[in-house]
Amino acid sequence: RLAVRVQLLTSAPLVAVTDGERGGALASAAGAAVALPPPPTGVAADSLDTTGAGDAFLGGLLAVLWRRGLGGAEGTAALPTTADELTHALRVANAAGTAGCTVLGGLPPTDGSARTKVVALVGAGTDAEAWLPPARAAGAGGDADDCDAAEAGRAEVGISLQADAA
Repeated sequence: RLAVRVQLLTSAPLVAVTDGERGGALASAAGAAVALPPPPTGVAADSLDTTGAGDAFLGGLLAVLWRRGLGGAEGTAALPTTADELTHALRVANAAGTAGCTVLGGLPPTDGSARTKVVALVGAGTDAEAWLPPARAAGAGGDADDCDAAEAGRAEVGISLQADAA
């Protein structure tokens, strides 16, 4: 509900709201909105440290947007607008936030295992690989999980709010 209200108040093309152990929500200017809990095999069973979970959530969302072409020739047309597209993007973002809770200090590993964990958390029966940037080959420069986050971070996404789960 908060994502929808913020989207209506601001007219942002996409609004993301994180809500800790309750997951997150996305709302688009096209009127679609979704809210999902985190992956069931995530935080409750494997949580070591929630530091940076919201940042990891947003990083997962930015990775999906980058993969869809935001920041490139597609521009804002690359933003998810339908409930189905928002659901796919939110599943990846929630999985990234959950994966971030399985390491201490919010520092993801640089060996490619964080991306693998996100893909596994998104779950069977989905095409997580299609919603994430490709893994970098060893020795290709940069960390395997980096996914050109700096490039994606420059893309204008709208507003991201983090609700306090306290």
